[in-house]
Amino acid sequence: MSFFNFSFAKLTKKYLFNHMKQYTLLFLIVTSLSIALSQSSLTYTQFANDTLYYVLPGQEKYLESDIDDMLLDPSLLNANVGISVYSITKREYLYRKNSNKNYVPASLNKLFTTFSSLFYLGSEYKYSTEFYYRGYLSDNGILDGDLIVFSNGDPTLSNHITSDSYSLFNSLINSLDSIGIRKITGNIIGDVSYFDNQHFPDGWQLNDLIYDFSAPISVFNYHNNTSKATIISNNEIDEKALIEIYPESSFIDIENDISTIKGNSMSSIEIERANYGNNYRFSGYISVNPNNYEIKKEFSISNPELYYLNGLKEVILESEIEFGGGIILKQIDDPAIDYNECVLLMDNKSINLIDIIKIINQKSDNLLAETLVKTIAKEKTGIGSFENGMGQIRKLSDDIGINSKLISLADGSGLSRMNLLSPTSVTKLLTYINKNTNYESFYSTLPKPGVGTLESRMKNSLAENNLRAKTGSMNNISNIAGFVKTEDGELLAFCIMINNFTSPINSIRNIQDLICMRLSAFTREFKIKKDLLKDFPEKTISPNKKD
Repeated sequence: MSFFNFSFAKLTKKYLFNHMKQYTLLFLIVTSLSIALSQSSLTYTQFANDTLYYVLPGQEKYLESDIDDMLLDPSLLNANVGISVYSITKREYLYRKNSNKNYVPASLNKLFTTFSSLFYLGSEYKYSTEFYYRGYLSDNGILDGDLIVFSNGDPTLSNHITSDSYSLFNSLINSLDSIGIRKITGNIIGDVSYFDNQHFPDGWQLNDLIYDFSAPISVFNYHNNTSKATIISNNEIDEKALIEIYPESSFIDIENDISTIKGNSMSSIEIERANYGNNYRFSGYISVNPNNYEIKKEFSISNPELYYLNGLKEVILESEIEFGGGIILKQIDDPAIDYNECVLLMDNKSINLIDIIKIINQKSDNLLAETLVKTIAKEKTGIGSFENGMGQIRKLSDDIGINSKLISLADGSGLSRMNLLSPTSVTKLLTYINKNTNYESFYSTLPKPGVGTLESRMKNSLAENNLRAKTGSMNNISNIAGFVKTEDGELLAFCIMINNFTSPINSIRNIQDLICMRLSAFTREFKIKKDLLKDFPEKTISPNKKD
């Protein structure tokens, strides 16, 4: 007899959220208790004087049946579904469906990237940005020489980390002021030799490169290598809207072709870029609004190194330090700079790697993830390339027991559709992570319901305090994977991958959430207060007592 074989698929999400525990207990007591207590095969353990814990044999098949019922949802009619649920505690699979087939993982790739960076670099690894000057500094504050910037790829001038993109440059101005520099006669030299000059991993779509989620990766990363446009409606119909850019930059050229139209009309804004430059055309229309109605658009920037250094130059000029030189990039093949002949002005350290990983896993930041790939490559192979970084991630996968020839890891963020993972490969990774000394740190970086990419999912449910998971979404793709604790405290690694659906994505996510909540409700034991048994003869209780 099943204690849990009721149709979760037919229950509404709200009902599951608010009434799952009550429904389960009522069902157990009313429909199953008398039969269960009369079966001598049941066993129980008495952990407290007033409570009995009954072992419920065969609950795995009822879990399987319930998940199968959920997957009959019409939203999945044309979808490819793969699921793997592995009990880390019991070391057995609880559910598998197409678990060895490959799917496009989207941001589930970040699980491989972030754990690999933790494994190779350590939780306290920090990025560094160093500012130097070389040449002669006179007593009257004239630097007859150059200002030099070196970075090992610090990606933390990110809009996910700081609201002030100028903070680092303003700190440098304070350092220049502290030693009395009033004029720089030379150039600003950006040393970009730590990484190679490839800005994008393999497999990124050309049409995506204008969007903020596809920003180029560099040793110099300024405001996530993006710009944010605020489009403000004009009070006059047929007049041009106002466009404000942050961070302000002369490096960006904007052609404004946005008209203001009558109120109550739908606004529509398009952004186009000329080739791979930083000339942008904004077109479309925005409704007239007396309260200065706004639309915000974020877009990626080409040539991130020059974007960064140009921003630095503009901050220097605004500080009233005279500067008439140019901007020079020191590439990987150029003669090395002798830093022993330079004077260190400032060494800015980033937050710890574990804190960067938390942002990646909770905000699904692509630029941060891809920077980690190049950092792994540089630290482990001496060459900061995507190819070498992904090679190190594949090597770790093989060491874990995930055959890298049976999956495809093309980039660190999951934006490439060349990536292919199976649900089994993901649960194997999660199981390995659980055995690793970094498990607790890594677990804490994953979103829980109500946080990050799970902000609107599974709140006020049984899963709320028992689940930590990473999502992965693209057009026609929705995945979720992570850890969930069952009603008994059993730890499960799970991965649900759904590709090629045409239903609304919220319908797909609802099904995933139902499965996750079912996993969190899974139990092999049933608790009951002894006073509820007072109407049953004592002899009906199982003789197979465990001390």
